[in-house]
Amino acid sequence: MNPPGTIRVLWWAGAFLIAECGLMGFLMLHEAGLLGAPAWAVSIDFVSFYAAGKLALGGTPALVYDQAVHAMTEQQVSPTGGEYVFFLYPPVFLLICAPLALLPYRFAYTVFLAATLALFLVVLGDILGRGRRHWLIVALAFPATFWTIGMGQNAFLNAALLGGFLSLLDRRPLLAGMALGGLAYKPHVALLAPFALLATGRWRVLLAAAGTVALLVAASAWLFGLETWQAYLSAAAAADAVYTTGRINLVAFPTVMAALLMVGAPLPLAYVAQAGVIMLMIALVMILFRRGIARHLHYAALAAGTLLAMPVLSFNDQIIAVLAGAWLLRDADATPLRPWESAMLTFAFPAALLAPLVAEITRVPLGLAINVGVLGIATNRALAASRT
Repeated sequence: MNPPGTIRVLWWAGAFLIAECGLMGFLMLHEAGLLGAPAWAVSIDFVSFYAAGKLALGGTPALVYDQAVHAMTEQQVSPTGGEYVFFLYPPVFLLICAPLALLPYRFAYTVFLAATLALFLVVLGDILGRGRRHWLIVALAFPATFWTIGMGQNAFLNAALLGGFLSLLDRRPLLAGMALGGLAYKPHVALLAPFALLATGRWRVLLAAAGTVALLVAASAWLFGLETWQAYLSAAAAADAVYTTGRINLVAFPTVMAALLMVGAPLPLAYVAQAGVIMLMIALVMILFRRGIARHLHYAALAAGTLLAMPVLSFNDQIIAVLAGAWLLRDADATPLRPWESAMLTFAFPAALLAPLVAEITRVPLGLAINVGVLGIATNRALAASRT
């Protein structure tokens, strides 16, 4: 039987989830024009993926990285004709985008979100273990779920692969490496993982990850041509212009670099600060993984540290914080959460929902504060456990 405190949390999470579903339903009806003519054109990230898939199927995959052509294709396939959404993924991601583009747009959108959400929930259920599956309601209520579905992003897939890698690490090392290698389409999600493997000498996992990356790169080069990779590398070299010239709203990025740029800091300072955070997170993960403490705390710290280390991170990517929370919940079986830890994790829910609005109005990076808070809990518990 669940204790009263758990039941209250589940009721609140359910109410929060219902409110988010109501808001999402309103936005979907608005986009479809069922509430009158839309007052604004809706841009979602999935249209970028779908347009890239169409270009790949049309025999011109290299043009995915030609912004003029890609933008025109987006306008042709978009039901709402929103603003241009950039495509800066490696050609490996076209292995997913191209099959989706075989389907009608809205059906492809639904299939992609449903499949990746299901995969994420399977991984999360495995992390939580038996007797804790009811906490999936809480995970679904976290606002990053709302942002991911609303934007048609790949955050569920990112979290599923990162979570699957860590969950399988001790049981199925080769599968864990394959899951890590699967992040080749978004490598900054796997930024800290190789250093955790180096710290613990897990060479088989590293080789499996490297082999998976090599296989995916070879498959994309064979299917889409080396010229597509050349076009991607040229686009990637100029990617900083996309993020630093106002073409993308920085309030959508809860990172140290974006926070500094929002308040007018010079670009070199923002780069140096983000690089410093990355080095700090690498050192922290390597230190913690070398300590003989419960693996749940290792994994929670790596997931939370990834959120701070990623130089490009949107609000939907904060679904990775749910992974950290799941492992903290496992650890709470042995060491109950302290009041301030429970309060901080509870505060993360409304804060994550309001963070874009707060950043837009006040330039206060509330989303970044959530990432710091989750990492603080994981690190504090890990250090405490290592002293006992």
